[in-house]
Amino acid sequence: MKGMTAEAARQALASVNEGPTCSCASCKEMCKRPCWPTPEEAEALIAAGYGEKLMNDYWGGDSDILAPKWDEDDADEEPRGQDIHLLCPAELGREGGSASFWREGGCTFQNPDGLCLLHDAGLKPLEGRLARCEHDKTDLPPVNVHKCVAALWDTAKGRAIVERWCNR
Repeated sequence: MKGMTAEAARQALASVNEGPTCSCASCKEMCKRPCWPTPEEAEALIAAGYGEKLMNDYWGGDSDILAPKWDEDDADEEPRGQDIHLLCPAELGREGGSASFWREGGCTFQNPDGLCLLHDAGLKPLEGRLARCEHDKTDLPPVNVHKCVAALWDTAKGRAIVERWCNR
């Protein structure tokens, strides 16, 4: 794999401070798109009984962290990126399934007041804990957190967690 490795992603994420707890309209709106956990956090969600409220999502972003993939028919061409699959809180109506291409419906863990049910349980995924709202632009993460979390799943451990969950 070229570009960002899981170890480089861990180091980048370690440099980011967690955002303050906030319940403003901007934060509630952000939480409509499920945030991504690390593989270890997904295992903790499964162990806590939330496995059926997760979904199989994917990173199909820029190719600098995507694993190379060749089609047998295109042996003379450059590789294209293979999506990185991961588990995350599900969109409403997609619990136990796969993410939709267009995100809609909100996160299954967002309560009627717009707050995260996982927050007080200490299970809020890393991407959500590192997020910043419009009121806190002074300490923006120096890295693309979404991209870094995706890179953490591009490992044998990450792929095994997704495979076990998909084959449950």
